[in-house]
Amino acid sequence: MIARRALVVVATAALLGVAALAVATAPDSVRITEPFDAHGAVGEPVDTRLLDVEVRQVTVATELVVSYGGTFDDPQTVYPSEGVWVVLDVTAASSTDSLILAGSILTVGEFSYSAFALPSPTIESFVVGSDVPVDGNIVFEVPRSVFESATDARVTLKGNFATPLEQIAVVRVPLDQDAVESSVTVDPAVVAGVVQ
Repeated sequence: MIARRALVVVATAALLGVAALAVATAPDSVRITEPFDAHGAVGEPVDTRLLDVEVRQVTVATELVVSYGGTFDDPQTVYPSEGVWVVLDVTAASSTDSLILAGSILTVGEFSYSAFALPSPTIESFVVGSDVPVDGNIVFEVPRSVFESATDARVTLKGNFATPLEQIAVVRVPLDQDAVESSVTVDPAVVAGVVQ
């Protein structure tokens, strides 16, 4: 009789331990519905449910030249940097409704950087229509010390709204220490294939 009660007590304690472990390690409701990453690399299209993107090229430079948005006499604006500019040449198209490519984040190691606010029209201010690709640049300023200690990074690209269980494009971006240019010029965003 005592052995049977001891067995019941041990079995109950074991079940309570398993239940406590299950509760402690179970994801909360936010983690259950957070977006999924759709991974890719430079030169590869990354298709998500709402957005199709391709990072075609990455340029790293110490000076950024914006070829538009200045004055009538001097339309170019030059932005020097104590660090480096990481410039992504991107094509984006919505796969459903119109949306804005917004909130791009470049993550280098443990540090994350928001996109630099270029003058309009940028690919991040352009309304991307359904199946109408837009070409443009997304620019990030990264401190030199962070850049010099990294070999690659990742950029997160998404639309201006994210729904539960959404996909977000995450593209691996190589950072070549030996390929830093003195200057890079960015142009306004345009609908792909339209001659200006």
